[in-house]
Amino acid sequence: MIDFAMPEQRVDGDTFQRESLEGWAEMFGLMADRTRLRILFHLSRNEELHVGALCEKLGQSQPAVSHHLSRLREAGVLTARRDGKQRFYRLMPQRCRDVLEAAFQGLEDAQTKACN
Repeated sequence: MIDFAMPEQRVDGDTFQRESLEGWAEMFGLMADRTRLRILFHLSRNEELHVGALCEKLGQSQPAVSHHLSRLREAGVLTARRDGKQRFYRLMPQRCRDVLEAAFQGLEDAQTKACN
């Protein structure tokens, strides 16, 4: 599970707690995969989505999407709940959601400027 703890100690404003940096490095490693990045994008724009909706948005099969969701869930980036036969996913923790939303908003802003 990724540790997104806030740095407890700073020296000269540059030294962060090692575990926190390792947690973010693992998060960015997970985001290096295009499918997982797209999953994170869609989940950052929706409170939660079920597997079928993600498959439709990604244009991929359920086993492929479930594999990526499993990796993200094991890392502690996502949480899941079951409602009948559907499994719904959402981003966790809130700091992860905040960082992703800011990053994706920056991409959307840059794309809008490029089109104008």
